[in-house]
Amino acid sequence: EYRLADHPTVMAVKQVLAETHARTEAYLASLDEAALERIIEAAWGGKFPVRWVIWHVLEHEIHHLGEIYLMLGLLGKEAPDV
Repeated sequence: EYRLADHPTVMAVKQVLAETHARTEAYLASLDEAALERIIEAAWGGKFPVRWVIWHVLEHEIHHLGEIYLMLGLLGKEAPDV
């Protein structure tokens, strides 16, 4: 759980994002085919294979990135090249 009071500056937020990104990459690199088929129980209910959860999160992030780029375009701004 992250609290705003623990990350009061832009640099502190960027640090948390970098650490989370590194942990995520390490976790994904550790998975093999069998691990992708493992069924997990979601906190909100339901059981899903790890593979589905990864794709669901990826689709979610793509959706938000598209929204951000659309908003930037509507504001006459150029989207960053990521």
